[in-house]
Amino acid sequence: MKGKYLVITLLVFMLAGTVTLVVRFMDRSLLNAIRDMAADITTPNAVVTKRSIPDLTTEEWESLASDAGYLTRVIQDQIQIRTTHRSQDLSLSGTSWDPMFIKGFNLGAALPGCFPSEFKATEEMYYEWLEQMADLESNSIRTYTILPPEFYQALKSYNFNNNDHPIYLIQGVWAYVLEEGSYGDSTYIEDFHAETRDVIDVIHGNAVIEPRRGHASGVYTADVSRYTAALILGRE
Repeated sequence: MKGKYLVITLLVFMLAGTVTLVVRFMDRSLLNAIRDMAADITTPNAVVTKRSIPDLTTEEWESLASDAGYLTRVIQDQIQIRTTHRSQDLSLSGTSWDPMFIKGFNLGAALPGCFPSEFKATEEMYYEWLEQMADLESNSIRTYTILPPEFYQALKSYNFNNNDHPIYLIQGVWAYVLEEGSYGDSTYIEDFHAETRDVIDVIHGNAVIEPRRGHASGVYTADVSRYTAALILGRE
């Protein structure tokens, strides 16, 4: 009888392992399919391997940012917020750019008892944390690297529901430490450029990041670019 239960237990574990492998394969295939579909939509006649940055003047960049409806900008060493002014009858009377005094929190990736690379926080957790930060008069949040899609969805939802006092994002661009070699090597520079491009795509809700050990991944559809105050390049 004991042998029978042992065999059943082994079969259950084997079945669970098989299901896990199938799910992982399906998730990866789905991410690849979405990524390829996005590439086909944006570049129907060519495969783009490297995106270039337009050579624009400062005035042209400011004009593009204004037309895009961004709510923050950087002038010299100052972050400014776009403020909307209304008359007594609540009609729009104009806008101005006012200095922003940063009062914020640093948000890591780990939950107590978990490794940072496990990314256990849910969208509901992130939303609750944002509410608690706002209760303490916070107006910004800093992340040192790309977080899971749930964070950006929570941030977008929170700011949509609280557009009179949003929380602005200061997004970090991760840079890994070399054990040997030079930070000027072309491979390292290209990796950092790729990470920067991923960050830009993530905050615009236009990214599909494949699973990679120690990094967040998934399908990013929440556009939080309007509420992104700054990018921080590198790490401590």
